[in-house]
Amino acid sequence: MRSVDQPGISTPERILRAGLAVFAEHGYAAGSIRAIAQLAGVSPALVLHHYGSKEGLREACDARVLGYTDDKGRMLLSGSMPSIAHYRDRHPEIDDALAYVVRAVTDGGETSRHWFERWQAESARVLRELQAVGRVRDDVDVDQAGALLASFGFGVLGTQGLLAGYLGGDDIMADPAATAYQRLAMAIFTDGLFTTEVSVQGAPPADTKSREGTVR
Repeated sequence: MRSVDQPGISTPERILRAGLAVFAEHGYAAGSIRAIAQLAGVSPALVLHHYGSKEGLREACDARVLGYTDDKGRMLLSGSMPSIAHYRDRHPEIDDALAYVVRAVTDGGETSRHWFERWQAESARVLRELQAVGRVRDDVDVDQAGALLASFGFGVLGTQGLLAGYLGGDDIMADPAATAYQRLAMAIFTDGLFTTEVSVQGAPPADTKSREGTVR
């Protein structure tokens, strides 16, 4: 059952979930109000009644996806995070939401820039809050780190099918791959990956430079 068919959800929520699904499949430009209305089981007029316009619905879809980042920030502030699988149970629309982001980024142009800048800004905001309470190091430039996290996030979303196979499953949002991904990501960002400190210098050490005559 698709999340749009989940019993008990309101009409605006059903329309929003349908928007996520249609924009994910066809892109924003090609995703029509008529297709969204059909998936939601309502009239096109009702879509416009609740969201005003196609752009208004996209803004609502964007806000929903960015809300997941806000959720993650609150969880990090508390020092405890639910498993991805458990979060997915409570937010069944998240599969369409993630596909929506992937489509927005891979469409390129202004759509891609729009989403990257929004994700960067939201990530930087969360990092700034974490920094204020001592959960992120003071020497971290949160604007740069936010951009890097946005880039990492898009990379994971774009390659999740391939990544899941290395984590023991076929779906990055379902166990065992989900838990493996979550634990590995948290370990890398919390404890680091290397056992010795690696400094960044202006030039590589002498023994790593290519030597003339090595390749013939």
